[in-house]
Amino acid sequence: MITIIAAAVITMSLGFTVLYATLIVLHRHRIRVRDLNLPSYPSVSVFMTLTNLDDGLEENLTSVFSLDYPNYDVYLAVDRMEDPCIEVLERVRARFPGLRSIVVAVGHSPEHNPKIDKLAQLARQSDAPLIWVLDSDVRVVPQTLRALVSEHLHRDARLVFSPIRCHGARTFGSVIEMSFINFFMSGNIVTAWQLLRQRVIVGKSLLIERKTLDHFGGFAHFADVLAEDYWLGETFAQGGFSVRCNYTWIDTIKETSTVKNYIDRMTRWAKLRFNLKRPLYLLEILLNPLALVLLFIPLLKTYAFPLALIVISLRVALEYLVFFAINDIDRRRFPVVLALAPAALAKDLLLLFVYFIPFFSHTVTWRGGTIRIGKKTLIGLQPGKHPL
Repeated sequence: MITIIAAAVITMSLGFTVLYATLIVLHRHRIRVRDLNLPSYPSVSVFMTLTNLDDGLEENLTSVFSLDYPNYDVYLAVDRMEDPCIEVLERVRARFPGLRSIVVAVGHSPEHNPKIDKLAQLARQSDAPLIWVLDSDVRVVPQTLRALVSEHLHRDARLVFSPIRCHGARTFGSVIEMSFINFFMSGNIVTAWQLLRQRVIVGKSLLIERKTLDHFGGFAHFADVLAEDYWLGETFAQGGFSVRCNYTWIDTIKETSTVKNYIDRMTRWAKLRFNLKRPLYLLEILLNPLALVLLFIPLLKTYAFPLALIVISLRVALEYLVFFAINDIDRRRFPVVLALAPAALAKDLLLLFVYFIPFFSHTVTWRGGTIRIGKKTLIGLQPGKHPL
């Protein structure tokens, strides 16, 4: 009986992965033509926070400076003007003299969310009615901003979020990261929005209406939490303002990541999810059928090996299905195609290892500092501070 239950749980987990892959493929299209003709072009300020040299930084910035949108400017925040990224920033800015862009050195705040602190300082420099927050490892196509503003105008969306896909892998570690983002992260996002009507938001790209943000006190309202993207979505929605997912996929570039980079990033994200919604985090293990096979080996007995072969075969097949459906760049590179199968399995095994870390550790190293995470991702356990 126990063996049957264990096999049933693994089968259910495989069903989740099939569902993820199906929804990703169905929603893989990035730009809808009807979203590009706008009745007006409200001013947009693009906010980017930068530290050091991200993979493909010059190309990422160039894509932002090349948008097919007639009314926007770019604000870039760094810790200090001696940062290695400054040379790249100035080189890109010199190629686009007609686009207003400003670089601001804002320092580093160890007491608050460093990204939010920088965004709050940039917000004091701009008066645009729309703010587009972009990470520096993101690359966009010229029509991206038109599509996001269309969501804002036509559906009265006060916050517009986009799904994430990853490409550019050149190391085994970056293929692992690509597999995680393209399958696990994107699957979570699309499934949550399409089937569960849940707001799963990753802050790589957020179009925010300034008036609504100011209604809650601006970016400073989120200074004491680490999961600022989640809290932005929750705060807007709980305030009665529309939050929408626009299926204009945003590319994140991972070229030189190592396995350690992947483990560090997954550990940080796992701790955030653990402290945000613990019951849901505990259920995440059900999304990893390979991990379940390993955990249930004593229960499966003689069925463990054949079931493991079925799980591995289906997982690899689904990874390739998603890979060829949404990654139109790396699918033409044979070394990446060859590395995907072992990378996908390594990803699942490493996720099993990372899964247990938040039970024993409550600190993260992020943007140059070590931060203790409290309940609801509150930074530290400061007297008088409470989750949003």
